[in-house]
Amino acid sequence: MIRLAVDLKGADRPQEELLPGVIRALQEDSSLYLYLLCDEKVISPLLSAAGADSERYEIIDSPDTVTNHDNPVEVLRKKPDSSLMKGISLCKSDPGISAFVSCGATGALFVSAIMVLGRIPHVTPALLCEIIKDDGARVCLSDCGANIDCGEDKLVTFARLAKVFMEARGRENPKIALLSNGSEDSKGNELVKKANALLRGEKGLNFIGNMEGTEVLSGEEDILVCEGFAGNILLKSLEGAAKSAVAHARKYAEALPEPARSVMLQDLHKVFLNYDYNSSGGAVLLGANTPIVKGHGSADADTLYAVLKIASDLGKNDLQQKILAEFA
Repeated sequence: MIRLAVDLKGADRPQEELLPGVIRALQEDSSLYLYLLCDEKVISPLLSAAGADSERYEIIDSPDTVTNHDNPVEVLRKKPDSSLMKGISLCKSDPGISAFVSCGATGALFVSAIMVLGRIPHVTPALLCEIIKDDGARVCLSDCGANIDCGEDKLVTFARLAKVFMEARGRENPKIALLSNGSEDSKGNELVKKANALLRGEKGLNFIGNMEGTEVLSGEEDILVCEGFAGNILLKSLEGAAKSAVAHARKYAEALPEPARSVMLQDLHKVFLNYDYNSSGGAVLLGANTPIVKGHGSADADTLYAVLKIASDLGKNDLQQKILAEFA
């Protein structure tokens, strides 16, 4: 049985709108057991009405909610009854929970994860996100926002975390590239040059060298390593470029006669979703004592279902134990 703690509050949409994603996950995966952090009076009758199996979930009443306006550090003290803090505390007390899932406030989630759950010894937690490449394959970006400033040794840690993650996702001996402004080993700032040398000498990593931003969606890499500042800019730039390109194409599509117009618009939406990390699932924080799978604040029920599927897959592949073995 894969046990997950699920925070249903704190997202842009109300908890009852996210709930169908939970119901779908329970219906399609008989191995799931979910701890639902929510308002019991709101959610309990909805689950009963949907015919959800009461033997496979537990509601933990959470009257308070963490918002993006809350100070992440003060949440620990001021909002112990929030769904986020109750979920984190539950994971702290029960190591058998495979992951914590939330679409709530990012800052508070990550601060509480590190300060309450604690981190794996000698590991700097990294935020990982998968991007769909031109050929439909996925590349893991590590780090995409958790560590803005860090040294070259941390980039090696990010590569190792991503390697275990991608192996758990079914990619054997994943190819690892380092984000730089040129493919030559001599290119990059001091951080990149030092990280390149360390990665070259690191046993157990299939490091293929530096990679420029233009190759991210067409290169042979399975993992792209960088510090969180560059990673976050890259991620949002890809999404922004896709959004702009699709918007231009929409203008031409809307001038087409039916049924070509509808078909073209539907296809353009599918193209955009390939580069919209907000709708394709969730980012994963690894390195804390429980993995955190973070959906975007604008998540809907379909997004939450996708996030739960990622968390379930990581639990089935025993990701946390594999990370502990990697850094033992």
